[in-house]
Amino acid sequence: MTADKSKYTRRFDTAVDIIRNLCLIGLGNTLIAIAVNGIVIPHQFLNGGITGTALLIHYLFPFLPVATLYLVLNIPLFAFGWAFVVIQDTLEVMGNRIGNQPHW
Repeated sequence: MTADKSKYTRRFDTAVDIIRNLCLIGLGNTLIAIAVNGIVIPHQFLNGGITGTALLIHYLFPFLPVATLYLVLNIPLFAFGWAFVVIQDTLEVMGNRIGNQPHW
């Protein structure tokens, strides 16, 4: 009976950790959005990375919103990261399958 209870406790702890992390990520993104819209854009500052690239394009073409540019510029990075993780996981699984073959 104790083992079953601890299994459910671990699942609950994991779910609480996931929800906590998602809330913290959302809070961080909200703070960054407030900083970019409240400080960076009105003073025409530039940041680094994708945010800076989106801001630079926005300053050159003011009719393009920063949020849309940020999303469009992040799509290839997301796709590359996703492909890299899938390839890495696939190779790891293949390596584990080959390495764990029974030795007759």
